[in-house]
Formats: sequence, structure tokens, C-alpha cells
Amino acid sequence: MPSSDIINDELMNNFGGKELSVQHEIQRSGALTSGNSPGAGNEGHHALRQQNRSCMSTQSPEVNIAFDPAEDKRMREILDQYRQIMSAGQASKENLCLKKLRFHHPWLRELSFNAFKMLFDLCEVVQIKKGEKLFKQDARITDIYFVMYGQLALNYFGNNGVEELDQGGYLGLSLGEELLFYEEPLYRETAVCVTGRCCALQIRAEYIMELGDENFMNRGLNSEAMK
Repeated sequence: MPSSDIINDELMNNFGGKELSVQHEIQRSGALTSGNSPGAGNEGHHALRQQNRSCMSTQSPEVNIAFDPAEDKRMREILDQYRQIMSAGQASKENLCLKKLRFHHPWLRELSFNAFKMLFDLCEVVQIKKGEKLFKQDARITDIYFVMYGQLALNYFGNNGVEELDQGGYLGLSLGEELLFYEEPLYRETAVCVTGRCCALQIRAEYIMELGDENFMNRGLNSEAMK
């Protein structure tokens, strides 16, 4: 089991100084990539997302992740393999599979393996079929999603009817990150699967808010996954 000091150093981000929290490490790696800005209402948020699709907020680095069909297929194969390994009880092969997953992900590869593994262990792998919704506009944000494969349309229901954003959700993009920037934590669009299958890592919103808290870190370090 890695020591607490080592894990804390890795999770406190070597991108810009150890005073940064895990939340900032995830942000700087490009994890939260939709265009948002604090303080805007739904209409303002929608306009900003359309204008600034490449980064999470005005405080984030610009991240330009294009949909890559080959990498989408590869990630689907890796996650199918992961499910098979876990269903067969082959825990000894888990880390090798997760290293492949991390390597093929546009921003997870920027995290140390220990930081990635801690984040992954906090997530659930969720899958929906074509036409199914991941979440609905104006519902309270309970989870943040890191899209792993497939494509999601983001439909905005505004004063002018329904509008589909040019950029939806696909490998490398995150959904639900409005939680970090708005006093009213509501999903700003409805996310609908438009391919045969869509898969995402789902993490509870309160986990994202607690990342970097010492007590939270200790809970993670004492878990079976970190031993």
C-alpha cells in the first residue's frame, strides 16, 4: 500500500504547485471541458458554452478535444475487457487493464496512476442505449460524468424551443461540471445518447467537492482498492 505522503503529493498536483487540490489537478488536466462561466443563468450559460466549447471556464486552460472514432472504439474494447475481467474475478489483471484505459484517455493520462486509480475507484461505470437520457435539464446535479465512449447530444430547452449544441459529449469531455461554478447546481442541458451505446464514469457530486480534503483522502487511502 502506498504511503499517505506519497499519495497526497501525487494528488495535490505537480502541474502548478503542491498547494493545489485534487479538484484543481483534474481541472488543469482538462477533465472538466465544457465551456462555462460563473454567475450566468441558463441562457447566458448556453451562449457561453456555444462560444467557448474548448474549456471548462474562463479560469481553465483551453482544451481542444476532437471526437476520434478510432480511440472511441479502442476505449469501448478496453472497458468491455474490464467488465469481463471483473465478472470473472480476475483481480490480478485489473491494474493492467486500467493502465490501458488511462493511457488511451485524453486527460486521464495526465494524472499519476495512483491519482487516477483513486478517482476511478470513486466512480461507477454507467452505460445507456441510444435514445436514453443520462440526465435532464434543470434537474439537480447529483453526479458528474466523464464520457468514455459513444456520443451524447446536449439538448437545450430555451425560449426559442429545443436547440442541440454543436459539441455534445464524447471521449474526453465531462458533463455536470456546472456544479463547481453556479450557486444553483442544475444541469443546463439534457444529455441523450445518439449512438448504439454510451458509457461514462459517474462520480457523486459531493466526492468532487470533497477531493483534497484530508479526511476524504484518508478514507480513500484506507480503502481496499488502495491496498
